[in-house]
Amino acid sequence: MTLRCILMAIATCFPIAIAGASDVAPAQLVEKYISLSIENPDQAKTLLTPDAAWMIFDYGGPLAEVFPEFVKNIPEADCSKFLIQTERKVTSDTGVVADIVKVEWKCAKPTDYMLASNVLRFVVVQQKIVMVMVEDPPGYRESRGLPPL
Repeated sequence: MTLRCILMAIATCFPIAIAGASDVAPAQLVEKYISLSIENPDQAKTLLTPDAAWMIFDYGGPLAEVFPEFVKNIPEADCSKFLIQTERKVTSDTGVVADIVKVEWKCAKPTDYMLASNVLRFVVVQQKIVMVMVEDPPGYRESRGLPPL
């Protein structure tokens, strides 16, 4: 199943978030969320839907709890600045429009929690982040003894 099909299926399940008075571009919203996750995780939660999901490699968990812990590993791994860009829009069968924001960076000192090359895709629906997915690098699943997707 392609990423587009997966995202369309997921988007049908999202409650519609109410947009704020001043709309922010999806890439800016994601950039602010990452920054706040490092500085103030509780304040960062305001940019998420109540049931925002985190999907990374072979496990999942609530985005508000897992992501701030994840980004704490970035300085330790000597990572580059984030490249953040709105990649595309995906429309579900129910008409819900989600923006896909791609975030990528490289790390000079990879760790168990931070790879040498990292790509995340945030799903943004009406000014709220509903999900983030990690793109497995080539050979990752096999190296962990996991079956291919």
